[in-house]
Amino acid sequence: GFKVNTMRVAVYVSPHKRAKLQNLLDGLREQGMAVEAIELDGEESVAQLESRFDVLVHKITDDIANAVISEVCQRRVKLIKELARSNKVCVMDPLSCMGAIMDRRLLFSTLA
Repeated sequence: GFKVNTMRVAVYVSPHKRAKLQNLLDGLREQGMAVEAIELDGEESVAQLESRFDVLVHKITDDIANAVISEVCQRRVKLIKELARSNKVCVMDPLSCMGAIMDRRLLFSTLA
């Protein structure tokens, strides 16, 4: 397995949410973790991300919700799905598991 201080971690959140995470990212860096907030426009290749990171932590729910009206959001969602399928980068919260959480009717019927 990986030692925590040798893992290269990418964090993707929308720009307006990134400021809220800055203190956490700074704290992780102080502990020796190689963590980087990244921007995605969907033009990146899976190979580019695989060569730079071991783990991707994301908050892509806004992009999923906006994919209907935004090509950039569609590209981001597609990129993260492809990255998860590659099995070379550990994608935290795979998109295949997020559908049930985002579908309120399914979530409520599961909890009932």
